[in-house]
Amino acid sequence: MAFLAPLAGVAATASNATAVGMGVAATGATVASAGISAYSSYQSGQAQKKAASYNAAVSRNNAILIQQQSRQEALLAQNQAQWQEYQQRVLENQAIAKRQEAEGLRTTSEENLRRRRDDYRRLLSRQRAQLGKAGLAMTGSPIEVLAESSARMELEAQDVVNQTRNAIEAMYYEAELLQSGAAAQGADVYLTQWRGRNALTGGKYRADMERTQGKLSLMGAQSAASASYMQAGSSLLSGIGNAGFGYYKLRTN
Repeated sequence: MAFLAPLAGVAATASNATAVGMGVAATGATVASAGISAYSSYQSGQAQKKAASYNAAVSRNNAILIQQQSRQEALLAQNQAQWQEYQQRVLENQAIAKRQEAEGLRTTSEENLRRRRDDYRRLLSRQRAQLGKAGLAMTGSPIEVLAESSARMELEAQDVVNQTRNAIEAMYYEAELLQSGAAAQGADVYLTQWRGRNALTGGKYRADMERTQGKLSLMGAQSAASASYMQAGSSLLSGIGNAGFGYYKLRTN
């Protein structure tokens, strides 16, 4: 049975060698797993960083587009306000012209009325002179004729006065309407200018928000990437440490 002892020693040696091989393989697997985990963390960080960089670029482009759009809206509002100001001046000038026309009519009418009454007085004077030459007393029918002529002439004059007054009032009313339209245009000018200023201010605010959002996204991704790099390094170091400790135990056993 003594010959079995060397065989038992060989078997034990073979068993130890197998255990050592398995331990080395396990150690290698631990290191490989740590490497895979570290690489996966690194790749995740890179992917997050790329996605954030893309989002930041999109935010920057959006900010540029927003500002361009707001400038265009402000320019359109400015052009519209200028046109409204022009329309306002036109209406104001028309109102002024209409008042001037009314005053011109008033002056002309007063002068015409004065001349007409002078004509009436001269006509009545001639009629009196003719009646006097005819030897007719200025009583009875002759005076009634003159009175009737005078009344008729005054009625005609009053008709002219009333017609002129109505025409002047209509002109002033039209002038008021034109002035009201000019005031409304002035209000529209103010609102349009406000809309243009608001477009610029709002566009700048939205563009700044877009840029800030892009920067925050990029900062967050960089932080996540840094964390993933640290996690990758920690996983790799932990795996190497565990593998080294396992190999040490294997060697000491």
